[in-house]
Amino acid sequence: MKNFIYQSIIVLCVVSVLFFFLSCGDQSGSDNGTSEGNSSIVFRIAPPGSETRAAAMDCAELGIVSVSAWVYSSTNELLKTGGPWDCELGEGIIEGVPSAQTARVVIICHDEEDHMHYRGESLDIALEADQVADAGVIITDNFVPILESPATGSSVDISSVSLVWEEIASAQEYQVRVSTSANFSGAIVVNQVFSKPPCTITGSEDENSLVTDTPYYWEVYAIDEHGNMSAGSAVWHFTTMIPDSTIENNLPVVFIEPLSATSFEEGHLVLFQGSATDSEDGSLSGNALVWTSDIDGEIGTGNSVEISSLSVGNHTIRLKATDSEGASQTTDISITITANLNQPPNGEIKSPYDDSYVYKGNDVYFSGIGTDFEDGALAGTSLSWRSDIDGFLSNGITFYKNNLSIGTHHITLTVTDSDGLTGQDTVIITVQPQIIINTVPQHPLANPVPGLRLQKGIQSHFPGQAMIMKTVHLLQDHFHGHPAWMAVWEQAATFL
Repeated sequence: MKNFIYQSIIVLCVVSVLFFFLSCGDQSGSDNGTSEGNSSIVFRIAPPGSETRAAAMDCAELGIVSVSAWVYSSTNELLKTGGPWDCELGEGIIEGVPSAQTARVVIICHDEEDHMHYRGESLDIALEADQVADAGVIITDNFVPILESPATGSSVDISSVSLVWEEIASAQEYQVRVSTSANFSGAIVVNQVFSKPPCTITGSEDENSLVTDTPYYWEVYAIDEHGNMSAGSAVWHFTTMIPDSTIENNLPVVFIEPLSATSFEEGHLVLFQGSATDSEDGSLSGNALVWTSDIDGEIGTGNSVEISSLSVGNHTIRLKATDSEGASQTTDISITITANLNQPPNGEIKSPYDDSYVYKGNDVYFSGIGTDFEDGALAGTSLSWRSDIDGFLSNGITFYKNNLSIGTHHITLTVTDSDGLTGQDTVIITVQPQIIINTVPQHPLANPVPGLRLQKGIQSHFPGQAMIMKTVHLLQDHFHGHPAWMAVWEQAATFL
């Protein structure tokens, strides 16, 4: 695939010279060599912006599926490749690496379509025969170019179009594509490699390079020194125009209001406020003002942004203002986000016991405690009880419940401290149906006396009392609610 891309680049370089001039960069190669002996290299990966190298890689959030590794010698000779490994593993081992030398490991993180999004490396790894070298935790950084200007949807001077993107430290060069269609199936105006931004297209409508009043779409790929190519950037578009030579578009003037402090604790709500004015457009607002962090990326748009999710570290906060002609200007401030030292509280369920059983309708005693290093003992609404079957049960340290549904309940106690941090404890109890024993009523018959002879056709009433337990309703007279008797005549009964 890479050979095809570079062959296309060479052909398009020759064709494009006839239509416009481009500022291009050089490509670099590497030497080959051999070493004897084998060793292994283990490594772990950390996400972008990690300060302590202890943060776990959130592969799903970053859109990363797999991780691959390349091992290079000090002379950039490729010694060994490894992977791909499942990103969720967070680590890998590269075996069979030629030893007796110093190596460098390059880690590349791919999405589900095998496009590279993040890249990291570890240097000066000493390789010894039959030994395992530890490359440590390798922090990966974004390797997908971020476009800067002209702003997507803007109009640009056809006589000179300058495409600008953020430079990536580990990128050796960039491939830029410009097309007349958003999916790049139309005419390809540019398909070239540049050593660094910007890519400047010069020419005029007479040279058939760009056509006025026409939308063009562009994207950028980053390439490292070993030819590994990133996923494509976002696709932006601009429309060419022939400007009025008598009107000069001035850059906006951008201002960020001073903050109340320059250091904030993790989780603290930080308010950024700024403004921008443009001599042609007046006051800029909305999407014309974009706030970014060099660690967390874009954090909002407009004249003000409130955010409490800034990562721990030293941030450069940038406000970028772009006018209606695509001209932009930026200004920066620096802030520090420190780690939140508040410890979460602990919750413990004292009653009921885990894996216990109760009968439906019986009282269940709930008891628990919540403690916090900063707040001490917690009580009241700081303790919340829930069942995965019946939902919310109650607040507080103790209470009784006699209406739990039949089934196996996961009872969870959640305790919350004054800073909103939580701790939990869970037990399992099973509520069983109530066991009911139906007892036959028993009482000696008081009347009639044994041996009584009745005349056929004469109605007789036999009063009596019945001792019952759980089946009173079965013995009640349907109309009067009195105990009633039923005469059951045997075959040998005698009637007069």
